[in-house]
Amino acid sequence: PQRGTALVWCNLLADGSVNPHSQREAKAVLQGGKTLLTFHLRTHSKQNPPPARYPRELNEFIPNYTRTGFEKHQLAPTLFASIAQLYALQVSTRSDEFVEGGFIHHADPDASTRSSSLIDLSTELRQAIHAALKPLLETWCGQPLEPTYVYGIRSYHHNAVLKMHRDRLDTHIISAIINVAQQVNQDWPLCIEDNGYRRHQLLLQPGDMVFYEGGRLLHGRPQPLDGQDYANIFCHFKPVRYAPCRWRDPNHAQVACN
Repeated sequence: PQRGTALVWCNLLADGSVNPHSQREAKAVLQGGKTLLTFHLRTHSKQNPPPARYPRELNEFIPNYTRTGFEKHQLAPTLFASIAQLYALQVSTRSDEFVEGGFIHHADPDASTRSSSLIDLSTELRQAIHAALKPLLETWCGQPLEPTYVYGIRSYHHNAVLKMHRDRLDTHIISAIINVAQQVNQDWPLCIEDNGYRRHQLLLQPGDMVFYEGGRLLHGRPQPLDGQDYANIFCHFKPVRYAPCRWRDPNHAQVACN
């Protein structure tokens, strides 16, 4: 192969069977490196309706602002003490939570109990969390940020599952999860993909937090919770100059994110 040239072949014969002459392999790079683009075309699909031309989700077109996409940190002890105190005082009065879309569900479909509950935060504490995390996240992602949401203290209960998902395209771009408290029999890892689509498992202890590109990266806790409770807070921002992706026309021509 030479730079600027293309190699074209048919993987299938006219009847749809595998073309035996299309077998190929790439030898090891002995010196330097090589970069190439692989492009697949089809005349038609056997699936009805055919798969979309662009199979990626809109969220995957969000720019990556960091090299990896996530990073572990620790919350300031004084702020964590205020959050932990609120949790201890109100844990017995928390209310059942319903999350649309089935993102949080019970591993047993016949279970009658809620998978999660919520403790509301005061306006002052929400503002304090945003104020504390904003400069840290701006340094991490290299962007001026606009606060969007701080959820209350969410407690997951025994056998809860947080399905793998990407966060809201409009508002949940640069985010943080704060571990507040946990009573578990077995570690309950956060499963998250990095910007290269490699999957990782992160363990957080009370006071730990993870910064992550929530709108772009697939993440969740697909392993059912083995324990009584796992409590955390989600805090979200978006870059000041960020504009979400939109489909430009019915043929799914893509408009890039700003």
